[in-house]
Amino acid sequence: MQRYACDWCDYDDSYDDGYDDGYDDGGSNYEGCDKMVQLSVLKIEEYGPWTLTLGSDREHELQMLQSRLYDRVQSLFSERDCLVFANRADELFALSSGLGVDGHVAIQDALAAEFADIRVRMSIGSGRTPAAADAAAAGATRAADTRNAGDNGGGNHERAGMIFGGDAAAQSDSGDNVSIMHMDIDGLSGRRRRGASPYEISLLMFGLYHKMSEYFYREYESLAFFMGGDNFMIVCSDEARESGGRGFVDAVERQDGIRLNCGIGSGRNGREAAMRATESLDMIRKMRDESGSSSNSAGSEGEWPRVYEHATGRRL
Repeated sequence: MQRYACDWCDYDDSYDDGYDDGYDDGGSNYEGCDKMVQLSVLKIEEYGPWTLTLGSDREHELQMLQSRLYDRVQSLFSERDCLVFANRADELFALSSGLGVDGHVAIQDALAAEFADIRVRMSIGSGRTPAAADAAAAGATRAADTRNAGDNGGGNHERAGMIFGGDAAAQSDSGDNVSIMHMDIDGLSGRRRRGASPYEISLLMFGLYHKMSEYFYREYESLAFFMGGDNFMIVCSDEARESGGRGFVDAVERQDGIRLNCGIGSGRNGREAAMRATESLDMIRKMRDESGSSSNSAGSEGEWPRVYEHATGRRL
């Protein structure tokens, strides 16, 4: 069993998912602390065996199904002030801070009614960092699988074997629990004009995504997601937010010649944090266009910042 102590309050407790697998379960039982992030991991159950029932001419149907599922899941969570990120095609991450178990049940019921041929499992985890919340969700799933294999019994918030975890799902609305960085590439259109093909641009995007994911996960226990185009979002820990990701921004420019802009935002839920991060990124673009300068440092007032948090005016 692991022990966890919170940096924002005096709460110190132990969390044990009941499954001795050697994993760090992420401290999802922090009922005494408001400074938590909650993730809900959605995965299609027994997807591989089900796809075989469609025959060999199935790939187009699977791609359409995955697109419809993402669209509906994003709609159901976003109308509850959450934000969904694509992970793998059969697995989605919802930044669900503030959404309780009842809200998850309502979403699951809607999905069951609209996608009769598949079942979607939801695993809810909370932690001091996004990586800890991810680990807590995984731990809750493993524990539930173990219990169900033993006696088909119900666990914490389990419903027909589909929803697990969620001890800290009903979180306080008193503060900004969620922080997001919104990054994009400065000058990508110039690469296209210089003759880079669409696939070469994709190679650039996915190479950058790999580096970004590794860096923020290992250094700051934060989770990065590719949003399409040249946009990335990082669900970040408080330490990552304070750093502004400046170390990564500088390293990528030095090693790969890629210049990044980074907007930072915090909020009570996923949508609010993403809105503020995008607002910060939009302000960087505005300052860049108004300055007409090729410089983008945090130096003099006339220069536009590489990293910016609009809510606080912080420039890095």
